[in-house]
Amino acid sequence: MRRADSFFSRWLEKLASGRQRDDFLEKVIQTSPSAIAVLDRRGRVVYANAQVERILGLSREEIIQRAFDAADWSVTDEDGNPIPEEERLLERVKASGQAVFDVVRAIRRPDGRRVLLSLNASPLFDQQGDFDGIVVSIEDITGRRQAEEEARRAQQHLQTVIDSIPFGAHEYELQPDGRLVLVGANRSADRILGIQHEALLGRTIEEAFPAIAGTSLADTYRAVARGGEPIHETQIEYQDERVAGVFDIFAVQTAPNRMAVFFRRFVA
Repeated sequence: MRRADSFFSRWLEKLASGRQRDDFLEKVIQTSPSAIAVLDRRGRVVYANAQVERILGLSREEIIQRAFDAADWSVTDEDGNPIPEEERLLERVKASGQAVFDVVRAIRRPDGRRVLLSLNASPLFDQQGDFDGIVVSIEDITGRRQAEEEARRAQQHLQTVIDSIPFGAHEYELQPDGRLVLVGANRSADRILGIQHEALLGRTIEEAFPAIAGTSLADTYRAVARGGEPIHETQIEYQDERVAGVFDIFAVQTAPNRMAVFFRRFVA
């Protein structure tokens, strides 16, 4: 405990001295894992830490006194469109006097690589309370966006495969209150049952398929969604005002509290 007290005492003594305090804060910001930059009221960079250098691919000398939205940085929105002046980071914060969050911009690094940045910015004010610039935190989200796009493409490919299989497919999500909600269906389900499922999405299984209410099948599906063993049943009879038939079904958990039912009409 004495060692900790001694450390904090020395730390507070350093903060008591203006110069030592500035040096301490400079060290904290420079070693921060977050990229931090300060822009003056004209939009020129007056401070940038080491992480900003790494993300932008420029030295601090190349960054300082350069306008953040300078044309030679090729700053665009995520889709590659130019940024209107009123939408520039400095102008947005200056106009509102409030912080902005997760503003996505793309820049072209000197090595030619295009990177996507998520920017948060807060206003700075001088002693008279006048706008004096902004402090900006910068995060490189290029890898995250690429991963999201790859996941989207994989999901799209999987959906294409599911739509093309000769079995109907229903996907359900189990809610905390026990409701089993229809969240997806493939095109074969439309064809086999002779209905359009789009209007049924978001409804509980009992609302979407009323004849299931009062049977054990809904509870069986809930058990599967919670992590129960897959089930395979044949010659399941179903009839309501829209759908009638005898079906083979296979139900399996696809994710925690999610499950899918594959089905086809029973053929003797």
